[in-house]
Amino acid sequence: MSNLFPAAKSLLLPIAIALAAHAVCAPSAKSAPGLVSLDAALTAAVSDIASKAQGAGKLEIAVSQIDAPAPAVSEFLTGELSARLFASGKFVVLERRAGAAQDAVSAEHSFQMSGSVSDSSIAGLGGYLGAKMVVGGALVRFAGFCQLRLQAYDVSTAQVLTQYTARIPLRDVGLR
Repeated sequence: MSNLFPAAKSLLLPIAIALAAHAVCAPSAKSAPGLVSLDAALTAAVSDIASKAQGAGKLEIAVSQIDAPAPAVSEFLTGELSARLFASGKFVVLERRAGAAQDAVSAEHSFQMSGSVSDSSIAGLGGYLGAKMVVGGALVRFAGFCQLRLQAYDVSTAQVLTQYTARIPLRDVGLR
């Protein structure tokens, strides 16, 4: 029996060392679980929105101003989302700076995200622009991360087609 103990000890020691190293080096579960990079979140959101686009050919889409804690972050997110939707090859992205009508869409979407109006209001304004789909959303700051929530609406039915949510590290959006 005494001969088995050294053999078991020599087998268990490397396993114990490996487990201890993993516990020390692995990311802490306490640090804002479920964080994804901004790049990964936008890629996944575009993929999700593109999967809901139906019909032959490219779909006309309008991107409402994405609300964010800082104007520069809002501008960046809105522009990046528009560029990625265009690059997907599935959409004709309607210029969001097309004038007063688009400003109305942005203002209405901000108001709509507050829960004070119906989904049909923003979809109606998207239809005014000639869009078949409207995408909008918000980036909201929490203690150690930001939450990005994007919604895509079918303009003809005012139905929410998809809603994408992700937790983003503050550093990815230039916040501390």
